[in-house]
Amino acid sequence: MFKPQYQTLTNLAISALISEGEFDVFCNEDTLVFPLKQRKFSYLESIIKENELSANITINPKREQVTIYNHPPLGELRKEWYEKGNKIFSKTLDHTKINLESIVLCINLFGERKTETITIPTSLDTSYTNILSYCIEHYLGVPVIPAINHVKLTRIPYTVLSLIPKVAALHSAELVNMLTAGEKRKYMKGVSR
Repeated sequence: MFKPQYQTLTNLAISALISEGEFDVFCNEDTLVFPLKQRKFSYLESIIKENELSANITINPKREQVTIYNHPPLGELRKEWYEKGNKIFSKTLDHTKINLESIVLCINLFGERKTETITIPTSLDTSYTNILSYCIEHYLGVPVIPAINHVKLTRIPYTVLSLIPKVAALHSAELVNMLTAGEKRKYMKGVSR
């Protein structure tokens, strides 16, 4: 596996862990399983195809579930993100456990647009959502509000527009879907000129 493919797969695993991804306790190998809505399958399939990751990712459409396997960093991620069976992310404000690409993947795969925020569900132990929110805030430069079972990203137009030039076209195109029709009309005029 080439370095970009390896990094993309690791970032996918991290994005799943930020959200509701969990390691399969019934599997002998490190296998990460996460829920994914049907409407996000084509985006994930594009990532898989572009990075030749079909040997490491399985999509189960009936269960709306994705599995990442056969990737050496999964074992290390499991050690870093879990303590006594609880997903904790980090006990310290260590923003290096995530990166901008993993956050963008998380927004695109799991984010849900609300009126004023993008909500990302998480299965992280609630005691650690503050730390996760701070670390996401470090990369995005906007307030991130921790809540029970989710985090909320604020200042959506600013967040989306500031991320577009920083990530690949595939991810930028998906990010634009987080804007309302009115926001797209208002902000994308300047981009198209």
